[in-house]
Amino acid sequence: MLDFLYTDNAKKLLAASFIAAIIILVATKLLFISVLIGLSLLLSVAIGQWNIRAIGLELVTFITVLSSLTYGTLAGAIIGLVLIVFHIAIPHYSGAYIVWVIPEYALAAILANTLSGNAASVGITIALVLNAINILFTFIAYKSNLGKYLPYAFTNIIFNFILFSQAGEFVLGLMK
Repeated sequence: MLDFLYTDNAKKLLAASFIAAIIILVATKLLFISVLIGLSLLLSVAIGQWNIRAIGLELVTFITVLSSLTYGTLAGAIIGLVLIVFHIAIPHYSGAYIVWVIPEYALAAILANTLSGNAASVGITIALVLNAINILFTFIAYKSNLGKYLPYAFTNIIFNFILFSQAGEFVLGLMK
């Protein structure tokens, strides 16, 4: 039954569908956000494959803030919430901390449209706020894990600082 997928007609249909999807994404200005979401998912897979969960690499904050600035708070919150769930699930992060981490991305979307400044200053501020909340809740709920969490938080702040300061405005311009 699946042999149809390997025929020339199926390959042509698949190629035409791919081209049509690209045209639609370009026409609706959603191509770049689609690429960013794909990169975020690939990074999540790499983190799980290479077992580098202790390093604060993630694109969810960057994408959530820029999506919120481009498409509005609700769209940014939905994109952020979906991406953080995948970012937690794919590399198998576990622990009760996800109870406060997941809702933070709705907060990030709200803050993105509440704070004033350029994409870099807003994004860096939000990255600092999210990490401060995580440090506080980790201290309250898991004092013994704070030493393990701090390297993640510090590398995440550095990663987001570099990302927002070097690419925030440029990427925001591509998304609009």
